Amino acid sequence: MVFLMANGYILPSGSTCLWLANKATLTPEQTRIFDTCNATWDKGTEAIFRLLDNKLLDLFETKISKDTTPTISPNLSKIPMSKN
Repeated sequence: MVFLMANGYILPSGSTCLWLANKATLTPEQTRIFDTCNATWDKGTEAIFRLLDNKLLDLFETKISKDTTPTISPNLSKIPMSKN
């Protein structure tokens, strides 16, 4: 849900930034809108990458915990050795 919400904010902000960046000159109001959209784009993409990073870490931790099942290792000191 958070991922969808972040995408809902950053996609319009990113497209507005691109649209304003392609204009030859900007009015002061357009410059403020560009700065706001650029900041929203930066924070939104950072949030998405942090969410993905946390999800990947959770997946790797679960995989590692499932792969490391306890095994019984024999105690080799109690095995009689032949003296040949």
